[in-house]
Amino acid sequence: MTAEFRTSAMQWISSLSTCPSLEAAVEDVVQQAQAALPTRADLGLVFISSAFASEYSRLMPLLQARLP
Repeated sequence: MTAEFRTSAMQWISSLSTCPSLEAAVEDVVQQAQAALPTRADLGLVFISSAFASEYSRLMPLLQARLP
């Protein structure tokens, strides 16, 4: 039995927003990512500024709404 392996190069992008509101920043980076990636991403790593510390709990719902 022969095993077939398909390999592909890992693709990645990074995006940054300087928008002052969390909603605008999420919208901005999502648009940048979707414009740069040829297909849907399998994994996303998100770093959020401590300037948004009081809004951390809102980040995931905003991302989930924007990336169904």
